[in-house]
Amino acid sequence: MIRKYLVIFSIFISVIFVMRCYGQEDENALVVLPRVIVVTISGGVRNEDTIDDPRGQFIPHLKEEIFKKGCLYNNLVDLNWQSHMPPISAIFTGRTYSWAHTLKRPSIFQYIRKKYGLSSEKLWSLGHYYTDLVYLKKDGFLEDTFPSCFNMKIKTTPDTWSLFNSDRIKELKELVEAYSAATDDGFIYWPQWDVVVGAQRLLVEEIMEEFKPLFLHLTISDVESAHYGTRGRYFLSMKRTDAFIKYIWDFIQKDPFYSGKTYLIISSDHTRNKYYMHHNEGLFEDSSPVWLYIYGPKIKSGIEIDREVHHVDIFATLAWLYKLKVHENHGKILRDSFLE
Repeated sequence: MIRKYLVIFSIFISVIFVMRCYGQEDENALVVLPRVIVVTISGGVRNEDTIDDPRGQFIPHLKEEIFKKGCLYNNLVDLNWQSHMPPISAIFTGRTYSWAHTLKRPSIFQYIRKKYGLSSEKLWSLGHYYTDLVYLKKDGFLEDTFPSCFNMKIKTTPDTWSLFNSDRIKELKELVEAYSAATDDGFIYWPQWDVVVGAQRLLVEEIMEEFKPLFLHLTISDVESAHYGTRGRYFLSMKRTDAFIKYIWDFIQKDPFYSGKTYLIISSDHTRNKYYMHHNEGLFEDSSPVWLYIYGPKIKSGIEIDREVHHVDIFATLAWLYKLKVHENHGKILRDSFLE
């Protein structure tokens, strides 16, 4: 009888221990894990208007401050038809897919959550076009591995709005209503881009300040307005994107959760043609490059590297930083940006 009670007691203690360890996984992981913010400039910017412009007139914060603190790759090539989702899918999964291809691999978000037991509000995906590209259902990666998510049309998962308590969200909802009114006829024009930029900025401020995400992927799509505006509008969108990134830069420098622990990765999804208004299509014949920037505690400072890199390399580098065992992917770790 005593032996029976000892066995029951041992099982009870073991269950309590496991529950306590799991409950502390989130807190312990946040202490030791790197913080990562990945920004994709969606819609395309040309090197001649950004990194190759000696004046840096459209990206003054990036050119004069941010680039000088990290490593810049000047030859980032998208290995698919130049559009929005293939590069983002490559960042998420380390695989190269065509526009309409159904993803068949877990995302970087899911690997991180599964390994470290983090809550969804510690990982965010914001601003991309199609939310469900993040929501991959594979064996072993179930509902509890999804991140919190907003797509460019401000659609979201059912429980995400309930995470917010700030009065600023009321302002965001007003922006969303204005966005809906501006796009009821199905056409895309300036009010949409103004509303999206304002809503995204509010979302990022709220999320960064309230939830302190460990990992955030942000797609800033303002430059896509080049399809529908004037040349001046295209340049204005780049300056607003630059200012948006400067907010993130300043936040991670001063906030104790991020300062000295954060990797910031910035890239464009594709370039634009010489008339600026459209994508540089026919990529397989003309792989005009864009750029990739990486900053962090172990990253070289003020270095420019002239070699071909790809969006899938971001996935491989993130998997390495988070010590993840992931599926076979097409990426290579950006080792030459790291200090010895």
